[in-house]
Amino acid sequence: MWSHSKASFSDPGVVLQPKHNLDFSNNQIDTNAAMLENGVRNREWSICSKCETYRPPKAHHCRICRKCIRKMDHHCPWINNCVGEFNQKIHTVALLVEALLFGIFVTAVMTDQ
Repeated sequence: MWSHSKASFSDPGVVLQPKHNLDFSNNQIDTNAAMLENGVRNREWSICSKCETYRPPKAHHCRICRKCIRKMDHHCPWINNCVGEFNQKIHTVALLVEALLFGIFVTAVMTDQ
C-alpha cells in the first residue's frame, strides 16, 4: 500500500509555469530567436498549445490534470495521477507488488478448495 500511496501523491514531473507571461506573438516569425531570448537554449524545447509555456523534450500535456508532464507515460486512473519522469519507478513497483499480492490471493483461493 505504501508504494501505491507514494505513486498517487508524488509529483510526476510537472513542468512549472514561468513567473512572468511569455510573449508568443512572434512565434511564427522566429521561434529559435524567441527561445534564446527567454533563456531556453535547447532547440528541442517546444511550446505547449494548451499551457502556452515552454516544455522540455518528451514532455506532454495531460488533458485530465491540465498540466505538462516531463516524460509523460500516461494518466493512470488507479492512482489518479500522471505517470511521468519522477514517479515512473514507484508506479512500476506498485504494479509489481499488487500483481504479487493478487497472485498470492488467487493461489490461496485455488488451494483452499
